[in-house]
Amino acid sequence: MMLEEVLHLLWHAFLDSALVFPFLILTYIIIEVIQRKAGFEKNGNFLTGKLAPIYGSALGVFPQCGFSIMSAKLYENNLIKAGTLLSVFIATSDEAFALLLTNGKFLDLIMLLLLKFTVAVLVGFIVNAFIKKTVSIKYKGVASVKHEEYCRQCGISNKNATKLQTYLLYPVIHAVKTFLFVYVVNLAFSTLIHFVGEDAILNVMQTRLFLQPIITALIGLIPNCASSILITQLYVKGGIAFGSMFAGLSTNAGIGIAIMLKNRKKLKSNLLILLSLYIISILIGSLLNLFV
Repeated sequence: MMLEEVLHLLWHAFLDSALVFPFLILTYIIIEVIQRKAGFEKNGNFLTGKLAPIYGSALGVFPQCGFSIMSAKLYENNLIKAGTLLSVFIATSDEAFALLLTNGKFLDLIMLLLLKFTVAVLVGFIVNAFIKKTVSIKYKGVASVKHEEYCRQCGISNKNATKLQTYLLYPVIHAVKTFLFVYVVNLAFSTLIHFVGEDAILNVMQTRLFLQPIITALIGLIPNCASSILITQLYVKGGIAFGSMFAGLSTNAGIGIAIMLKNRKKLKSNLLILLSLYIISILIGSLLNLFV
């Protein structure tokens, strides 16, 4: 591979990624404002009633990792049922929301959110119906989550932050980190196309379509925003089908999964929940690949 080819690929991937950067900043500013003002993660009352799967699914589609963390903590303290937790996890969108929006995939985003919401609600109600164990319906703030606690996972939050840092600096840092992940994915994909050819890649994709949801759902279980960025960007670049993206993003519940795995007292039940999440995501994603 000649130096000229390398530079061309590096520059082409940079230009392709840079187009969405300004929109990423704007999107993260808006998300930051809504997330801090709404403060859903500070009150879990709406997740303790009979309609909890609906409320959890509705709020889960909005990109904020604090909500999945709060749900995991509520479940850890026996305040919500497993079905409610699954509804939040399945509906959670995180980075996919910003990336699809900034890449002009508005209709894809709407369809993704509607499908995730529908599946999350159904799964939540079905699982809760089979669980006889009762939970405390009185929320006492046991699982309240401060904004700084979950943003610290990204290494960009400070409890003494000024408004300028909160609503401008942190969104910019978040956008830069997302941009870097996007750039790496674009570079890898451009390099693959350059050497293998687009037709060959599409042929492999179509003949191995059944494997895609299995792989993307496994990647989605990684409790990091990089996994959702990878999955979404692969879809944007045409590397995976819509159902495969759905499968990966349905298992991608962010830091909430990490919170669950830290609780060794409920390790078996938590692993069963994650296995159920994985299987459900693969099944729905595979069905979508047949019809979408």
